[in-house]
Amino acid sequence: MSGDSKKNNLNEILNKLNSGREEVIIDTINLLRDKGDIDILPELFKLLASEPAEILEIQISSFLNDLKTNNAQEVIIQSIQENRKGSHLDKMISSCWQNGLDFSQHLSFFVDIAIEEDYMTAIESFSVVEENISSLELPEREALSAYLKKRMKSSDKSKVKLLEEMHKLISSFSGPLKLDLLN
Repeated sequence: MSGDSKKNNLNEILNKLNSGREEVIIDTINLLRDKGDIDILPELFKLLASEPAEILEIQISSFLNDLKTNNAQEVIIQSIQENRKGSHLDKMISSCWQNGLDFSQHLSFFVDIAIEEDYMTAIESFSVVEENISSLELPEREALSAYLKKRMKSSDKSKVKLLEEMHKLISSFSGPLKLDLLN
């Protein structure tokens, strides 16, 4: 697909997502499942953050939960940051553990979310950390543990137990046994 053709296709999809017509938006989301492009993800996060009708919220969340594009992590993190003060942050964060993508290089971001946001969102962030902690090497886990311990002091008292459990998970995780079969 040429650059102009791709840009025109992207603009057409954006227009459909911004049409305000539920059936058009749902059809577009279903089309994206087959022929999606990560360039459209920011618009889906923006739409989810705008308090859409429940049917659209469900469709967008389902799409994000099912996303399997391995190079989408940076776009997802950026989209969450841009829409953090919008609605449904917990669903945005939830999609990061449900879709199974590797967010291990962004765990300090999820620690920040757990500390700074509401309890439900903190639980979803805990799940992202839990799903991705095994991908970190010991020095990375130690650094994340120290970062969480330092940041915990500024958290809401209602989340102390949850954050202590997160700290325990990070600091005590031994990870999968790695065998070097070649030596």
